[in-house]
Amino acid sequence: MVSSGRTALLAGAILLHRAFAQTSCGGGLYVPGTQNFTLSCYNAIQSCTAQFVANSSLGRCQNDANTLWMEQQPNKGSNPPNSDVTIAFQDMRDLCILSGQTTATWSSDSQWYWIAVEGPCWTKDPSRTDVVPTHKAPYCIQNRDDGLYDCYPDPAPTTGGPIKVLKTAKTKGGFTKPPRGWNTYGVQAMKNALEVIPSFAGQQGLNYNQAFVETQCGVMASPAFRAAGYDVCSLDSGWQSFNVVDDNGRILYNNTRFNMPQLGSWLHERGLKLGLYVTPGVPCVAANKTILGTNTKIGDVLLFDNQIFCDFDYTKPGVQEWHDSVIKLWASWGLDLLKLDFITPGSPQNGANLACDSSPAVKAYQTAIDRSGRQIRLDISWKLCRNETWLPVWSKLADTMHID
Repeated sequence: MVSSGRTALLAGAILLHRAFAQTSCGGGLYVPGTQNFTLSCYNAIQSCTAQFVANSSLGRCQNDANTLWMEQQPNKGSNPPNSDVTIAFQDMRDLCILSGQTTATWSSDSQWYWIAVEGPCWTKDPSRTDVVPTHKAPYCIQNRDDGLYDCYPDPAPTTGGPIKVLKTAKTKGGFTKPPRGWNTYGVQAMKNALEVIPSFAGQQGLNYNQAFVETQCGVMASPAFRAAGYDVCSLDSGWQSFNVVDDNGRILYNNTRFNMPQLGSWLHERGLKLGLYVTPGVPCVAANKTILGTNTKIGDVLLFDNQIFCDFDYTKPGVQEWHDSVIKLWASWGLDLLKLDFITPGSPQNGANLACDSSPAVKAYQTAIDRSGRQIRLDISWKLCRNETWLPVWSKLADTMHID
């Protein structure tokens, strides 16, 4: 049995976007795997969450043993006011309570949630079967404010002088120069885009179309831009369909706004290059699809939902074949540059449920590009860890990287 009652909440809300909610773990520490979480306390979390879903005005819920407490502060200006309650307590449970700590908070969309658990909810008794195993956190807390400690070493003090080029060489993909061109994100991120860019009329954020891209990139086909080396027309997030995949779980373009083979041909006819954006993983709706050339269901090789896509387990057979198949598809559209975003360690976006190390995703795409037979620049992003450990890794796997 779980009891509930109203009480004042313990902290103010932190206002963040839902897709990147801020989860914070705290309280006591334990080593995941050295003890288990009792099933009664696990069920109490589920029960309290259900009560919060049913009653957004409910402020507090706790178990009868008085060893587990949960609170919510909904956003009274939204409908429903606690739309994030289920994912909030799921995140706190998996990232904190089952992964080494005893308290957690979660905030986004002007909503705030909290959980605290005491010692009796864990047991070291190996004979007990009424337990839920504890585990290492399935993803890392990203925090823009902490700057990813030790990832960005400062250069040695200098009195100035000319920059000395240590060496020049070809990148993994055979490039000797950085890409030059235009990316849609510069417009997508503008608050006043509709006022200053007429071709963006009727569009916003992720919702932009092919006519807008052609209008903007057509400028680069002029002799002045071509002579200066500007030739990449890169589409940031928004070109793809997030809820539709093909029969093999491959990422497709949104066909209500794009015809990607047509756009690729249009650009190439003008001497321009096509760039596309993607993040590690696959749309979660692909779970029941079979990877091309295999008998593997995508759902059998996934780890968890990172709030953008579902992440792959890169140790599983079939995962590389999925990457091979998707690059083959995109190459058939005329792909020349792939921007792979939210790579870690790096990408310190508050609250994103990102893998602690997504270099296997970079490796999978790099291998797929090698196998495609087409020269495709692999561009990784953003604010990547570039200390002595990680800079050599990125240098071996990609052609360009975003350092901020």
